[in-house]
Amino acid sequence: MKKEKARGTALLLTALVMMGGCGVKYSEADPAKSTLTLAEDGSVELDLKRSFTEDYYSEAELLEYTNGQISAYNGTKGGDRVALRACAVKDGVAELTMFFSSWEDYAAFMPTGLYVGTVQGAYDAGFDFDQSLSKASNPQRVIGKNDLMGMAKERIAVVEGDMRITVPDDIENYTFGMKAIDKQTVESSGDGVNFILY
Repeated sequence: MKKEKARGTALLLTALVMMGGCGVKYSEADPAKSTLTLAEDGSVELDLKRSFTEDYYSEAELLEYTNGQISAYNGTKGGDRVALRACAVKDGVAELTMFFSSWEDYAAFMPTGLYVGTVQGAYDAGFDFDQSLSKASNPQRVIGKNDLMGMAKERIAVVEGDMRITVPDDIENYTFGMKAIDKQTVESSGDGVNFILY
């Protein structure tokens, strides 16, 4: 029974960290939206919010399992690369706040993708550039692959999942269909791969 419960908790954590699917529905004023924050120093913070209504799982089990996964990851990397800053369940919503020393640690630890670097680096990493991007200054103006290829040295974040993304500088372009929240924050409209140039 213990093994089955541990497996269930592992599956629950996986469901929580997946950036879409059974996530909480939200409105613009609703705080129940996961947020990914990219800092200037290269670190990443994830404020993950998901529905948590099963009586079978407890906050204590989620905390224990998450800390176990983080300890195992940090043990293989030789330092405190990932940290759990908060874990709470309230009103049917689980919230985990996690810190990652780098985007590479986020990408290695989480089941969803992230790349932060240059446009050329994203292209070299194999991301699909057949995308339309809106200009932040005029969302109706759209750029495409040829324009992107001419911006090789520009900074880009490639983010997989349904969430809000905050970057450390003003956003210049973002994947068509995303919603601008402020000059440094956009919100995805689904579980796909999104580009943000800043």
